[in-house]
Amino acid sequence: MARMISLVTDCVVRGYVPVIHGDACFTKAIPGAGIVSGDPMCEVLAKHFCKSNNPNDCAIFVTDVPGIFPKCPKKFQVDNELIREIIVDERGQIVSKMNINTAVVDEYDVTGGILSKIDSAVQIARAGVPVHIVEGNTEELFRCASGEQFVGTTILRST
Repeated sequence: MARMISLVTDCVVRGYVPVIHGDACFTKAIPGAGIVSGDPMCEVLAKHFCKSNNPNDCAIFVTDVPGIFPKCPKKFQVDNELIREIIVDERGQIVSKMNINTAVVDEYDVTGGILSKIDSAVQIARAGVPVHIVEGNTEELFRCASGEQFVGTTILRST
């Protein structure tokens, strides 16, 4: 993790916005190759770089859908409204009244899919750093990154 933090620090110092993602890679822990999810990497980086008292600090998770839904939005369009805000307590428990169907996940995502993203986002929010989940390759991503109103999901720690 120290190497990743060093590389990201170097990017930021040079004026770049680092974009991370999961991938297949060679591993020392498991002989051969493994899958590394970008969600836990974002969790480590957000906890290292972001300060809970800085209103400009946040983590942005970019997905291929507009945010978090009760059911997979690619498969269910009826009775499936975007969850705009999720609140977690200091223990990392979701206190918002919501129901996410954990049985409906992308069968092709070996990194844990949206559930892994939510788990990592909850841990970041628990540390006091807001997390935005937004669709990439849309104007919403640019609005979110610019601090403007956007269509997506925000995960916050209760106050």
